[in-house]
Amino acid sequence: MNVHDHYKKGFKSVVDFRSPRTWKAAVGFYLFHLLVGTLLSIVGGLVYGQVSGVQSQAEAFEAGRHAGAVVAYIYCVAIYGIIFYSKQGWKNPWYFAGFALTRIFSFFGGLVGLISSAVAVGHKREQSMRSL
Repeated sequence: MNVHDHYKKGFKSVVDFRSPRTWKAAVGFYLFHLLVGTLLSIVGGLVYGQVSGVQSQAEAFEAGRHAGAVVAYIYCVAIYGIIFYSKQGWKNPWYFAGFALTRIFSFFGGLVGLISSAVAVGHKREQSMRSL
């Protein structure tokens, strides 16, 4: 296997939401999606801060910070929603609890909001939460 195939396989594993992961792979999933979410939040905040029509740089920064927080919230909830759908979460009540936790944690930003997603992506569909 050459280097290109190794990276291709690694990228495929962080966007495959169905397969269960070890705790190390779940941490890798968390770090990858934290980086992507942070970049999206920065870009969203910068764009909104520039086009919001505020007068000072401080106001643009605050507007951008709020827009970045909204983007982070949407990203965290969307990632968990994809995991919920991929793992047929409606068959397991613990996935509903994880979805509620994701929504609550996401108010504190992507750093905290993606924790329940990393736990859910490492969880096997047929496995009970007691064995985690």
